[in-house]
Formats: sequence, C-alpha cells, structure tokens
Amino acid sequence: MKTRRSLPCHAASLLTLFFTLLTSAQAVQIPMKDAIGGWTNGGSNFVVGTTGTDFDTNAWPSGESPSKVIDGDTSSSSKFLIFKDGNVGVIVSPQVGWTGLPVNRMVAWSANDAEGRDPANFILYGSTTALTNSNVGQIYATSSMTPITNGGFSLPSARNSAGPSITFLSNTTAYASYLLIFTSTKPDIYDVVQDPGRTQVAEVQFFHEPPEIRVTGGLVTGPEIVDGDTTPSTGDNTDLGSRLISAGAVTREITVQNTGTGRLTLQSVQISGSHAADFYITNPLPLFLDPGTSTFFYINFDPSAAGLRTATISFGNNDSDENPYNFNIQGTGILSNDNNLTDLTLSTGILSPTFNSSTTSYTATVPNATSSITVTPTRSNASASIHVRVNGGGYTSVNSGSASGSLALNIGSNTVDVRVTAEDASTKTYTVTVTRTSLAPTVTSVSPSSGPIAGGTTVTLTGANFTGATGVTFTGVPATSVSVVSATSITCVTPARPLGAASVVVTTSQGNNSANSLFTYVNNPINAT
Repeated sequence: MKTRRSLPCHAASLLTLFFTLLTSAQAVQIPMKDAIGGWTNGGSNFVVGTTGTDFDTNAWPSGESPSKVIDGDTSSSSKFLIFKDGNVGVIVSPQVGWTGLPVNRMVAWSANDAEGRDPANFILYGSTTALTNSNVGQIYATSSMTPITNGGFSLPSARNSAGPSITFLSNTTAYASYLLIFTSTKPDIYDVVQDPGRTQVAEVQFFHEPPEIRVTGGLVTGPEIVDGDTTPSTGDNTDLGSRLISAGAVTREITVQNTGTGRLTLQSVQISGSHAADFYITNPLPLFLDPGTSTFFYINFDPSAAGLRTATISFGNNDSDENPYNFNIQGTGILSNDNNLTDLTLSTGILSPTFNSSTTSYTATVPNATSSITVTPTRSNASASIHVRVNGGGYTSVNSGSASGSLALNIGSNTVDVRVTAEDASTKTYTVTVTRTSLAPTVTSVSPSSGPIAGGTTVTLTGANFTGATGVTFTGVPATSVSVVSATSITCVTPARPLGAASVVVTTSQGNNSANSLFTYVNNPINAT
C-alpha cells in the first residue's frame, strides 16, 4: 500500500510531476498533443483532413481546428468543428513524459451552438505506434489499431458543459497514440438547409485511473502483507506454522484488494525459493479486479522434510510501484512421534485384556494343534512402520492392517513382540504371551498292577503328557501323595476301593486320559501265624 501524496502546488519539472502522480492512487489527467483531424467515411481507414469551409467535406474552419479538442479551453470561444455529421474524429498522443500511463477514462464538453451537432456515439482505438503524420490525405488503417471501447457520448443539452465521465476499465495498455471517432451526432432538430450536417465538440480530456493493490492475510480486514515483506508471521498467514510431514497440506487464505480507482490486472501467483516444492496455490487469481473489489487465493503447505521450509510468493500486476507484488512465506515440517497401534488381532486366540493402544502386555492361549499364528497390527499414524518377531528371533516387517508372516509356536509359552517405530524413530513394543497347550495325558501301565481293597499301595503310572497333572483317580476316588516325576511318570498311593478292576485316570489342564482297567483291587492278604 503506497503512501498517498497530493499534487505539488509549486512549479515542478514535468518528470518530477509525472513520477509524483505515478506513485499516487489519485486519478490524473494525461495531457495530449498533436491533434490530427479526419474522417473514416464509415470504412476502416482514417483519412487526415484539412482547413476549409465547404459543407460536407473532410475539413474544418481555421479557428475551429482539431487542436481545440485538447487545448484545455472549454469556453464558447474554443471548439473543434468538422463539416461531417459522423465518422469523424481526431488522433491524439500523450505528451512527453506521460506515455507510460494507460488511458481508462474520458470526459467531453459540448460546444456553443446547435445541439444537433453534438457527437452521440464514439469508438476509441489505441495504437502502439505513434501516429504523427498530419499531411492531408494521410491514411491510417484502423485494422492496425486496437479497439479500446465504444458507446454513447451523452453530451448535455446545456452548451459548453461537461458530459458524464466515460470510464473504460478494460484498458491497461499505455498506447503511443489514440484515435477517437465520433460515429454519429444527435438527431438534427434544425432545418437541414440552414444547418447542414456537421460535428462539433468543445473539449475532450483523457485520464488515467490508477489501481491500488492491497494484500492481507485472511479477510479483507486482516493484517496487511506489505510488498517485499521478508518476515513471515502467523498473524498474516505468511507463516503457515508447524505441520507433520505425513499429515498432508495445511491451507492459509490471502486476500488481494483493489483500493484504487482504475482496474487492477493480475497475473498468476508464482512460488520460488529453496523449498518452493513444499508449497502450492489453489483458487488462482482472476485476470483483473475492478475498483473496490477483492479476491483471494490459498497457500498450501505440505512439507517434504523436517525443519524450516521457506519460499517467496510473487505475482505481477499493474500497480505502478508494487509490481510484482512479492513476500516471503514459511512453514515448519515436523516428524510424528506417534508409535501407537489402534488394533491388534491374532489369527487364533483372543487377547487378554481387550486391546487398548496404551496397554502393551497381553496373553492368549491356543490349542496344542495350533503350531503357528499370524498377527494383524493396525498403526495409528501412516508414517509409522511395524515389525514382528516370536521368541526373540529376528524382526520382520508387516504392513498395517495386514497379517504378518507365520510365527511358529512351541508347546507352552511363546513371546510375540510387535514393535512400532514412529516417523521420529521413537518405538513402542506390544508383547503377547501366547501359550500353546499340551496334549491330553495317556496312561499305558500301572506298577504294581494290583493291590488290596484297603488301599495304601504305592504305584507308578507310566504314560505321556503328565506335565502339570493336578490329580489321579481310581474309578473316581482320588489317590493320595500324587507326585509328577516327569512328563511320562507319576507316583501316587491308591485309595480304598471295592474288589475288581479300577480305571486309573490322570487329570491335566488339557483333560483326562481315557478309561482303562490297569489296576485291580484284591482282598487284603491274611498274615500266617
């Protein structure tokens, strides 16, 4: 936003005056020179006229020449009159020092006599080449010029009075010369014999309505981002803050306003600098902004690495002293420390307790027939990695939400570790103790194989899977002094039972052996006297 300056009251050089006006947001009149009059005959060629007094000719009275159009005199004594009632006009060129400002507003004054001679409609052309040849009959092709605007002139009925300001905001080019054609005059309310067709105008003045760009962070009322700003701030959205590398883009809004009186043209936003690839633009700028309007675009920050990331925003425009508009932006990429799981399941068995991301120790039991399992871990953060191992072996990678490779289980206790590594390399390990159960016990022999009904016989059971046995019964009656010698041997003392065969059953966590007749109760022996 540039500082407003009023016009100097003292005499100044033309160059100083020009640059004073150029850096102001005020409308300025562009002084013109070299008025060249002529007629187009309704065609595409403008033909330079001459001084003369014959009606209906491409001529003008000597005292009412084309130069009167731009002499600054709007009184009744100064006007341009040409002996045609349409398709006539003048070529004018900006004076030295004023060629850098585009014309985008025009004001005309009515002349002193017959209202029917007032221009009613016009076309304005621009030429990038200076048109200075005023020789009679010189031809200028309008096809080599750029049409700027056209419309109604609407001069007032009052004589020597200014018409409404005609604004053509679309012109942002500073042309070397301008061709103004009056295509028609007002309906002639006078007798055509006394007042044959002709066109007159007292004065035409040309103006530059300058745009004024203002850029803010967020809304129109947000803090201003000064052109050339090198100190990004979160307050004006030029510092986009910290962002996880794996979290995607964060977005900030930038508003562009036109607080001037001329149309502001805009070019696309460019991003440059060491980390330009970490930023991108959405909602691109329009081609122009009319006075008093605004637009916005978004800066998006998606860091590719940790640490401070910087870039520069720049976009061209037609503000006289803030083109291009540029300012620095920044953001900080950070690594995630999220090494949590959101779920963990086993292919066989149920976790105890129920899974919770903050709980790292679990147990599970699987049948003896389960010789291996898989685990399916699901990570909390997409940047984390997961590895699995069993019984202290090597870790292998597993994808989040997918089953791991097969993990072999020993009979008994097995330790399964699920290690989660966060983006910042911090780790968390979830441990599941998986117990693979043994087979049910079997009893193949009892020695001795018989004993008295009173019980009390110490016997040895031979078989398999006795580890962890909790008891021995003889046809349902518990034995005493049970001792698990090994997985294949148990000693115990028989209980009292009736005569006959007894089924010897060993109980473990995996169940009981099948019924049998491996021990026989007999009468108590009679001692000899």
